[in-house]
Amino acid sequence: MNVTVLPVGGAEVRVYKTVANGNVFLGNPVALTLGVNSITVSAVTFDMAVKFQFSSGDVEFDALSLNSIPATCVCNTSFVTDVLLVCDSLIWIDGNTYTSSNNSATYTLISANGCDSVVALDLTIINENAIVFAINDSTLQAQSVIVGTTYQWVDCNNNFDPITGETNATFTTQNSSYYAIELTFNGCSVISDCFTIPAVVGIDFINQNNQYRKLLKTVDLLGRETEIIKDKILYYIFDDGTIEKKTILE
Repeated sequence: MNVTVLPVGGAEVRVYKTVANGNVFLGNPVALTLGVNSITVSAVTFDMAVKFQFSSGDVEFDALSLNSIPATCVCNTSFVTDVLLVCDSLIWIDGNTYTSSNNSATYTLISANGCDSVVALDLTIINENAIVFAINDSTLQAQSVIVGTTYQWVDCNNNFDPITGETNATFTTQNSSYYAIELTFNGCSVISDCFTIPAVVGIDFINQNNQYRKLLKTVDLLGRETEIIKDKILYYIFDDGTIEKKTILE
């Protein structure tokens, strides 16, 4: 027997065997040493059962032979890696919940023949960013612009139905409703909170030729988009390409 590990303070082994009358004989304990240890049991003319008892369960050995014939009952510890790509979180075989990527956790399983199988975790957690910015009263923008992400804007007021053709990170509409975006990356999907697009855009104006034109947006003197504010100089940008500088008095 080739001993590879002994506990602090050492360990002993003794022979357990049956005798002719069916009783049990226990041999004297013998100290084990690291390396090869030999135990001799005298031959008998009757059927005899022989066992070896260790004084500690912390003794480890990697080879065992009987009459110079190698035994197949010796365990060799196996090592495997559990490679996982999951969304949001994972409850692993160790019972722990992981919410971020991990490649250091291990867990030891016992196989059917009593041998150790050490499993190493190689986990990648995908946490989708579902943050949405309201750029203005008519435009929403998803914060996540990771390559490989797909986008689908949905109508929260209509059972989250997909909006045809709205598959970009930015969504602009003049239809007042509640809207959200569904983001998908590496098979993981998440839907953002719903945002309101108010009915404050699409105001019609009449130009000097009595032609209707639609207001697209208003900006202040620094070029920042803003709502219409009375008694303040603003630039009005229309769908026909014209820009007017005006103040609406209170």
